[in-house]
Parts: sequence; C-alpha cells; structure tokens
Amino acid sequence: STQSTGLAPERSKNFINDEMYLTCVPCEKTMDILSMPVEMPDYSLDPVTIAAADFEYKPLKTYVLLPRQIHFDNDKSYINQSTAQMLDKVAKFLMSEDDYAINLSGFTDAKSSNDYNMALSDRRSKAARAYLIAAGVEDRKLFIDALGESTAKADNIVEMALERKVQLDLNELNSRVTFVDQVEDLQIQQRAARIGAWDYIFKSEHNAVPTNMNLSSGATSLSYLNKYILQRIAITMKQYPSVVVTIGLPNDQRFNTLQNVILDELSNHGADIMRFMFTRGASGDANTVRFNYRNAENLIFINQYDDVKFANNREVPALLENLLRVLN
Repeated sequence: STQSTGLAPERSKNFINDEMYLTCVPCEKTMDILSMPVEMPDYSLDPVTIAAADFEYKPLKTYVLLPRQIHFDNDKSYINQSTAQMLDKVAKFLMSEDDYAINLSGFTDAKSSNDYNMALSDRRSKAARAYLIAAGVEDRKLFIDALGESTAKADNIVEMALERKVQLDLNELNSRVTFVDQVEDLQIQQRAARIGAWDYIFKSEHNAVPTNMNLSSGATSLSYLNKYILQRIAITMKQYPSVVVTIGLPNDQRFNTLQNVILDELSNHGADIMRFMFTRGASGDANTVRFNYRNAENLIFINQYDDVKFANNREVPALLENLLRVLN
C-alpha cells in the first residue's frame, strides 16, 4: 500500500507537492528468508598429465620449391657447376617421391637457324636428363622435349641469356610443389667458370668423344676419371664400328707401360683393340694423351679438362658410375 509523505523540498513547494511522491507502508505479515544451499563440485589443484595418444595429430602440409629452369652459356649444352647445384635439388626430390616425373624441355634463343636451334635444345634437355640420372634419378621419371627457338622473342643480350634454358614441369599438378623462376645460375656464371664446368663428363651423347686425356705428373697408372674417359671411347667404338683411333702417348720411358694399361682398360670394356694405334707424342706433352679419330664424320669432339678439375671431387665417381650405366 502507499500514502503521501512530505518529501518535497521547501524550495520546490511552488511547483511540486507532496501528492507527487509515494512511500511504501510495511505490511503487517512477517516473511521468513530462506537460505539457498550451493553445491560445490569436487576439484583438485594437482597437475593433470594428458597422454599424447589422446590427441589426433595431422601431418603438417609441406611445400617443395624447385627451380623452374636451368640456363646455359651461349651455344653450349654442358652442365656447369651452378646449374648442377640446381639439378641436385630436383634429383633429391625425385628420389624421395615415387609418383612424380618431370618433363625437361630444351629452348634456345633465335640467333641461329631453326634446325640448328632444334638440335641444340635437344642436346640441352639430354644433358639435364643425363645429369639427373647420374645423380641417382630413375630414367623412367624423366621425359625430354626439344622446342628450339619456338618461344624466342628477345631483342637484347640479357633476355637472350634467359632463353637459353631447359624448363622443368611436373607431369601432373600437385599443390605441394612450387616452381620458382630463378637466375642464380646466370648470376654466378663467371665465378663458376673458375671453379670448372662439367664440359665433357656429363655429355650424354654416345658420339661425344674426348680429344685428350690428362695424366697425373709422371703417372704410369690411370685415375678413375682417366678410366671413365676410356670407357666413353669404348662405348663410342661399339656404336660406330668404322671409327679408328690413334693414341699419342708421352714420348718418354712410360710409353710401353701406358700403352699396355690403356689397351687393358679398353679391352675390359668391350673395345676392339685392333682398331687402336699408338704413336709417341710431342716431347712437350709429358702428361697428356692425345686421341685422333678417323672415319669420324658423325662424332662430336671435346677438348676436355674434367679429369683435372674433378680429380679430388668425392661425389663424382658415383655420378659417373650411374651415367655409364645409362650409356651402356
């Protein structure tokens, strides 16, 4: 119930009266206030160990970055040191993944004739394939294509350098692999030239033959790279039965010993030793063996120094063994 009360301030009497206010009149009936019980849950402050098996872990999504292309010097198809580093990344990936294969497409600039450029782009794609196989990649994962100057449109030397390449593409789309446009193998080209290039040992053509072989000072035995070079000659001789080779040896007391060592190596790899002749070289060639070929219209001649550059490279023997397996 309510009743009026004199609550209006004296200063408000003229426009506020007591009837505007209400006040509560207490009821006569008393009421009991009941307490509400609160139930507290059991708890402990001791740490709880959660086993790893209680969670379902999902593998992290990883991405692979591979070079989209490798570059070549003008009118060249050899794999240089910087390009080899790029292909090493590709080889490592392909050897770890069973379901991937890569297309290797060779390109050139437009400076020469179309026929010449097609042949050059073919050599470039084959060189990249040969290196990857030598690095341990199964040949079934590698496909090659020669596209010559089909995409060439450069009008300056910088853009032309970018057109001399082998482009890499997966045989299927996959979100885990991202190809990256790179020019590192061009940027360090001059420094790599001083390190040495894979001028000959990664030539994949059966008709590529050396014009020389370099011996260690005063040596009467062959290094593993010397043996590789002789094996390459033996492979070529089997492919081209009309070829005859004259071998010029150092003109000193090692002549007979080196002749026997070289004949044994060639014979062990299936070469017809009746097609080899030996002569004494110039006195200035104390540690150089010279090769002269007859009936050699179909051969490619390489004046090579790989047996000097990589004599102490521990990775080369395994690479050469794989490459010889392919060539044979």
